[in-house]
Amino acid sequence: MKIHEFEVISGSHLAEIPNQARFFYQKSSWESLQQAYEQFQAADYPGNLLRFYDIESMELFSPFELEQAVSYGEPVYQSGKIYVPKADFRRGTVAILEYEFGAASRVFYERDIKDTQLENLYLVADPLCLISQTENLCCYYPREFSIALGEEESFRFFNDKEIYLSKWIEEELIKDSEIVDYKYYEKLIVRDFEGKVLSERAGCLQRIGQKWYLA
Repeated sequence: MKIHEFEVISGSHLAEIPNQARFFYQKSSWESLQQAYEQFQAADYPGNLLRFYDIESMELFSPFELEQAVSYGEPVYQSGKIYVPKADFRRGTVAILEYEFGAASRVFYERDIKDTQLENLYLVADPLCLISQTENLCCYYPREFSIALGEEESFRFFNDKEIYLSKWIEEELIKDSEIVDYKYYEKLIVRDFEGKVLSERAGCLQRIGQKWYLA
């Protein structure tokens, strides 16, 4: 069996960029943006290096320089371009970078880090949005809103009128202190931008390729 070797061998695993199957990425360190910020506050943060790998052409791309006190989040793919969340702790900014292979990267969107929740901050594609998710769902791009989430709810996508969430359910039937039946399933929760539940139904909302499916 042939082993395909890239030009640079680092010993670190490759992660697939969501919404496609050709491009992968690798970071020199895998801490979250929140963990990187805590390192910066405690002492300093050396930065992390982000590389992209094309498994068809076997090319390697390093469009962003390693910078002190700069951390990159997880990239997403949309319409032939890659978008990356970037936190610059010295400048005090959070940005979305846009990169197209063969072209220079650019700052697509930028905001003050003081007004941004770094915990669980990530990008979602189609439509592109920058969100953080804890007990609240906070969206920063393309529109700003914040709603409280119910227990075990997680964001999927939103449109002009509604926010689509998934909620996982565990049900146990206990008899004589023993579990005699167990069920796990997911629910689709639809809320408005004030957080009001508009509808809910059993079903697992899942993205496969470029489409959403409810199963």
